[in-house]
Amino acid sequence: MLTRGRCRRVEIIDVVKRVFFALKQKNIPIYYVTNKDCKEFTTTEKDMIKGVSRFPTPNYRSTDEDLF
Repeated sequence: MLTRGRCRRVEIIDVVKRVFFALKQKNIPIYYVTNKDCKEFTTTEKDMIKGVSRFPTPNYRSTDEDLF
């Protein structure tokens, strides 16, 4: 059973996915990581200066979240 807060979170994510699709005509990429700490996926200012992006790789993407 979903708690009220969890249910609200699911609704918000669903709306964001639908608006993104309406604007871009493609699914918003949703990524799942196993760590609670997203430090390895956070691009710092120093990284940007070096031209490094710490964006999650495609193997972290969940296609189960795709609407269409």
